[in-house]
Amino acid sequence: MGKAAKIKGYLKDYGFTYTIKKVYNRYIIKYHKGRKYCPIDISSEERKLEEQYITHDDIKISIVVPVYNTPVSYLVPMIESVKKQTYKNWELCLADASDENGAAVEGVVKKLAQKDDRIKYKKLETNAGIGENTNRAAEMAIGNYIGLLDHDDLLHPSALYNVAMAIEEHGSEFIYTDELSFDGDTRKVQSINFKPDFSWETFRYNNFICHFTVFKKELFEKAGGYRKEYDGGQDYDLFLRILEQTKKVYHIQKVLYYWRIHSASSAAGVAAKPYIVEAGRKAVEEHLRRIGQPGKVEASKEHGPFYRVTYENKIEKDRVKAYRQGDITSEEIIADLGKNSGKYDIIILSRKGYEAFMPDIVSADKTETNKGIDELVNCLIPKENMAASNTVLDNRQKYINAGWCYNKKWKEKCRPLYKGVPVKEPGYMNRLHFRQSVSLLDGSVLAIKTEIVKKWLEKKTRGIKKQDKERKDIDFFCRSSWFEMCMEGNKTGGCCVLTPYFPAVISKVKKIELENAEFVSEFEMAEKDRYYNEGMEKFGREHFMW
Repeated sequence: MGKAAKIKGYLKDYGFTYTIKKVYNRYIIKYHKGRKYCPIDISSEERKLEEQYITHDDIKISIVVPVYNTPVSYLVPMIESVKKQTYKNWELCLADASDENGAAVEGVVKKLAQKDDRIKYKKLETNAGIGENTNRAAEMAIGNYIGLLDHDDLLHPSALYNVAMAIEEHGSEFIYTDELSFDGDTRKVQSINFKPDFSWETFRYNNFICHFTVFKKELFEKAGGYRKEYDGGQDYDLFLRILEQTKKVYHIQKVLYYWRIHSASSAAGVAAKPYIVEAGRKAVEEHLRRIGQPGKVEASKEHGPFYRVTYENKIEKDRVKAYRQGDITSEEIIADLGKNSGKYDIIILSRKGYEAFMPDIVSADKTETNKGIDELVNCLIPKENMAASNTVLDNRQKYINAGWCYNKKWKEKCRPLYKGVPVKEPGYMNRLHFRQSVSLLDGSVLAIKTEIVKKWLEKKTRGIKKQDKERKDIDFFCRSSWFEMCMEGNKTGGCCVLTPYFPAVISKVKKIELENAEFVSEFEMAEKDRYYNEGMEKFGREHFMW
């Protein structure tokens, strides 16, 4: 699709004002802020400092690269980007399956290898596909960690230095970084992927990890390496199998990988390689079977590749208790939970004033279900998910709630995500089109595991007693209470899930607007919002408008 057609489509979907903002901000990131904040070079002072870094443990990183008919103009810069690393304990293992169209590759690599014995080269007799070719490259590796690099991409000079630090200081076994895609020149930035920290829910919906990834060689071998039948989604399949083995995952919030866009690269979009989507879908479905949590996995046909997972429901309906604002007081909820909390696995808190999600949620003591409630309950089937909520739209079909992020340094402490973005907009990296983990939830309905509500209530009650306040000050339906419950879930290592599939609509925003969150001491924020990348601070609001 050409630029004119895209703009015409934006005008139709988003209107004139939003389209102008979107086009302008796209231009700013592509030609100004991208190159300013994500340069591929470092200063001589930075290089000198990083080259002095010495690890106590022997951390050797083997970078494995399958090569196939790679243009020399791409291949040489890739190799040079590895040679320029400030961390020197590495090796580059290249497995070359090129045919006569890539005859120049062998001579170029061998010439470079003569000057640096850390460069290893193997000519493969046949092209067995990207997964098997990568396995052949990994067979050459003698390092205790393996890094993945595509044959036409680039590493930032500090990439391995940052990875080695993560291993040394955190004992990390699986490390990934932020990345950007570029077209021709690294200064011509196409997109920047500021990633969240790892969560299973987000990862099952989208392989946001992608590049640059380094992991323990032992985990790679235990997983069995790449599998040919998943070519196209080979990294996704491998990562799922490796991540099932370790919890020592570390995200480096720095752009350290430069992904080259051209007609054959997956960075160019799903249309370039449509088989990627199906390979990923199969990988997620098999992952669910392996961990004993089967479910149905559907692939998106619009954007992606990303997926929609419906877990097999193991929560009985009579184990779900719903409370509707206006029908019951907080004191009555406390009394009911005191008597019957052992009967409930999930609590549903439903607010007044929304046009969707409200009808017949509660009828006497029986919980009535609808598709929206079923979706929230489904979000909480995995044991790591503690709370779930929906997105909220205004009567102009623009988001007024799609989760919240926080930062202690901000004056307002908490900020809404995607506020004012039209519902047809897929959001940053398509995140408004699939379930994702966020730190704070504030929709029309909150589904939360009873164990978290009980912990929150205990702390809240202690806090009120200390301040000599009455018990009626507890409000189960206000924003600050929901934020506090989310924080309690986060502290246990749990995840809060935002789902976009059944949004609520609110017609009178002013009447429903709730108070800003003011956390009491018992519910202090964690130092870091795991799911909000501070790299976005450099780009501001426009980064959410891609």
